[in-house]
Amino acid sequence: MTPVADSPSSAVPSGPGSTVVVYRWFWAALAAALLVTGLVGWLHFQQRQTFERETAQQRHVRQARVNLNRGYLLASLTSDPAFPFNRDEGLALIRQSIADFASTLKDVAPDVRQTAAAFRTLAGDLDTALARWETEGSPENAAALRIAFGRMDRQAALLDAANERQLRELSARQLRTFVLAVGGAALLFASGLAAIVVAARASGREEAARRRGEEQAAAAHAERARLLVEAEQAHQALLKVVAEQQAAEAALRKSETRYRGLVETSFDWVWEVDTDCRYTYASPRVRELLGYDPTEVLGRTPFDFMPEAEAQRVRRAFEALIPGRQPIIALENTNLHRDGRLVVVETNGVPILGPDGTWLGYHGMDRDITARRAAEKVLRLRGAALEAAANAIVITDRSGVIEWANPAFTALSGWTLAEAAGHNLHELVNSGHHDAAFFSRMWDDILAGKVWRGEVVNRRQDGVVRTEEMTLTPLADENGVVQYCIAIKQDITERKTLDTQSRHAQRMEAIGTASVAP
Repeated sequence: MTPVADSPSSAVPSGPGSTVVVYRWFWAALAAALLVTGLVGWLHFQQRQTFERETAQQRHVRQARVNLNRGYLLASLTSDPAFPFNRDEGLALIRQSIADFASTLKDVAPDVRQTAAAFRTLAGDLDTALARWETEGSPENAAALRIAFGRMDRQAALLDAANERQLRELSARQLRTFVLAVGGAALLFASGLAAIVVAARASGREEAARRRGEEQAAAAHAERARLLVEAEQAHQALLKVVAEQQAAEAALRKSETRYRGLVETSFDWVWEVDTDCRYTYASPRVRELLGYDPTEVLGRTPFDFMPEAEAQRVRRAFEALIPGRQPIIALENTNLHRDGRLVVVETNGVPILGPDGTWLGYHGMDRDITARRAAEKVLRLRGAALEAAANAIVITDRSGVIEWANPAFTALSGWTLAEAAGHNLHELVNSGHHDAAFFSRMWDDILAGKVWRGEVVNRRQDGVVRTEEMTLTPLADENGVVQYCIAIKQDITERKTLDTQSRHAQRMEAIGTASVAP
């Protein structure tokens, strides 16, 4: 605002008549400012409605596009029996999204009409391809459906970009119009203030009017700045919402792909049951585990695949967990394979709870432990056989230190396993009958992977010397290095004594025969 000179020669008229003229100009400027302000308000309201309508249209287009992709995903995945949705849901979503596109694009901006018209054409092509595919799900119709969907999805992306560009242009145009209108109104209002200043100067109130005008101008400037900041914040918020929605859609697709891959490639059978203990989902692993297709398992209970007595036992165990919503931990149960053989599985699961804590069922996994249980049974039988063996059996490491011995060893040597463990075998029962070279040759053969057989004179814990027939068998690891040795010992002291007596009797008989010969 340019200050008015204080000299009497100023171009502004002075005196009562000039004051009246100045006030007339002020009221005219004020009326013009009010008119412009009203026009600005009406224009802003119209543009705001247009902006909200375009924003809603873009949101509807994007939601329809999301539904279209979800519908196509559901429809295309139903070829996998393990997928927990049905094709009707996918087809319903596709047709609903096409109808949403059609209703949303009835009234679009002129800049988007050509893109929308191309989109409607491609939507018709997709609808036709979808009808053919529903009538005859041949590979050619499926390929045509994928091509039509891809074209429509690309055109939907172009339509989305055109809508977003239209929104940006509309927002920028709205901002420019608003700024220019506010500036014009402020200018007119400033003109009125200038007239007041002139009138105040003419009547001796110049300083007060000037300060008032400056304060009002500053307030108008601050308000204009605030409106500009709010407009920019709204624009950035809109862009952020769009980016977050796109990121959420990408994360959902990634999560679904990862979960499906983990479940379908898992070695265990993944399942879900409802509150009636009926399967609502079964992974493809059930084919290898029980011989049934996943679709044959749905709607049945786990007890339907067990022998009657086993089903009653497992049902009681399961019903005991339900009241406390307790997890299923390592519950072993026997199932019947489709071919009639028994399959032992280990079941683990956790309860499914809704947002309000309502129990919805269980989900978990079953692992085949049939081979492990058979191996454990064999090991138990072998252990029992070793424990019951008449011959003494001792297992040592490659240095000859005792790690295990059966009860027959205690009967033979007098040493219990607790007393003998950790001691060297030949040092524990060494009678002194054999020199160090004897044992050195023995262990050289063992460490070379050879089986050693021979007789050894050992001493019992009580000091009695006994003759033992012993076989030492080395056990090597996958690299051929001997790690353990199995010693099988048998007391042959009495047999040796009888052999000696027999040989002595034979010699005496031979001597007697020779003495009576002619």
